[in-house]
Amino acid sequence: MRGKKQAVLDIGSDVLTLALQDGKYNDNLLFKASAEYDGYQDGEFLNPEGLYNALEGLIKKFRDTTFSDIKEIIIGVPSEFTTVVCKTVDTTFAKPRKITQRDIDKIFEQGNTYTNHAEYWPLNCSPVYYILDNGRRTPEAPVGQITKGLASFASYVLGERYFLDTFEIFSQALGVKFLYTSSMLAQLMFAVPVAARDEGIVLVDCGYISTGVAYAKGDGILYSRAFSLGVGNVAGDLTTCLEIPFDHAQELTKKINLNLIPAESDTYSVQLGAETTVYPIADVNEVAACRVQDIAEKIKKVIDASPYEITENTRILITGGGLSIPGSREIVEKVTGRRAEFNSCDAIVNLNKPAHCPLVGLLMYQRAECNKPKIINFKQLFKKLFDNRRNK
Repeated sequence: MRGKKQAVLDIGSDVLTLALQDGKYNDNLLFKASAEYDGYQDGEFLNPEGLYNALEGLIKKFRDTTFSDIKEIIIGVPSEFTTVVCKTVDTTFAKPRKITQRDIDKIFEQGNTYTNHAEYWPLNCSPVYYILDNGRRTPEAPVGQITKGLASFASYVLGERYFLDTFEIFSQALGVKFLYTSSMLAQLMFAVPVAARDEGIVLVDCGYISTGVAYAKGDGILYSRAFSLGVGNVAGDLTTCLEIPFDHAQELTKKINLNLIPAESDTYSVQLGAETTVYPIADVNEVAACRVQDIAEKIKKVIDASPYEITENTRILITGGGLSIPGSREIVEKVTGRRAEFNSCDAIVNLNKPAHCPLVGLLMYQRAECNKPKIINFKQLFKKLFDNRRNK
C-alpha cells in the first residue's frame, strides 16, 4: 500500500481502536488494531501519558504493517467530552426564491457562535428539522423549494477544550493531523436506521467504565449526558463482594447470563493458565444484576431529566459492549419502562455487533466525508489569482 491515508480512531473508555477501510471495497478493512489504556472518568483521562503511548503504538503498528503513512486521523469524541446546544436559526429573503445548499450552510454558520468559546469548540452541526413559509416543517433539506424565509431547529455538538488541547499536543508530537467528530452523532447518522431516527430514539452507548445517553430526532442530537459506569464496574463489584482476583472477575463478565434461574449447585468456571476455578452462578448473578440495575436507573434518570418530552413509546437503542451481558436489556426495559433493543450495523464486514457501532459509525462518517463533492468558492479563488498576479 502506498501513499498517505486517513484513518479513524474510536476512543473507548478502556481501549483505543485505529482502523482504515479499503477505499475501493468499502465494506472491507485494510487495517484494524486496538490497544488498552487506563481510560477516562468524570471528563478526564486517568493517565494522559499512557493514552499517548497507546496511540503512538497503534500508529507505529499501522506504519509497520501497511508500509504507508497516516495523513489524517478522524477522532470520535466520546459523549463524556461533549455537550449539546439546540437553537433556531433563520434568515429571510427580499422576495421568494429557490433555496440553495449555500443558503442552508449560511444559516448553520450564522448559528455557530462557539468558535471562540472558553470551554468548548464546535464539533458538528446538524438539523433536527427545517421551517419554511407559514410554519411548514420538513426533516429534509429544502434545496430547490421556493420560500421567502428559511429557518432550522439545529443541533450543535460541542467538544470540551480539555479534550482538544490534549489531542492537539499529541498531534504535534506524532506529526499526524487530527480531525474531530462526535462519536455519538456518527453512530446516529451512519449506524442507526433512518426510520428510527425520524421517530426519535434514545441512543445508549455503554462501554467499560462510561455510558453515554442521547435523545435524537431526525439528523440531530437534542440532548446528551454521560456518566462513569459500565461493565468494568461489574467486574469491580465481583472482585470486592466475592473477594476474588480481578482477572477472574473480568473473565466472569464474559460468561454471566442474568436470564438463568440456577440451581444451588450451578457454577461458572474460569480457566486462567492451567488452573480452573468455579463460582456459584447465584452469587455471581446477584452481584452483576445489582450493578446492571444501577446502570439502568442512571439511564432512566438521564432520560427523565431531558428538557424535551421523551414519551414511553420512544425506543432505546443500545450500542457498545457494556450491556452485552445477557439479561441486561430486559433490566433496562423494566427500569425505564421503554422497549430496548441492541443496535448493530452490517455496513462493514465482521463488524456487526453492538460493540462495533461506535467504530462503524466513524468509518461510515469518514467514507461520507471523502465522497462529499468539493464546493469551490470562486469569489475567493479569483481574489487569490488577482492578488498573485498583482504581486508579480
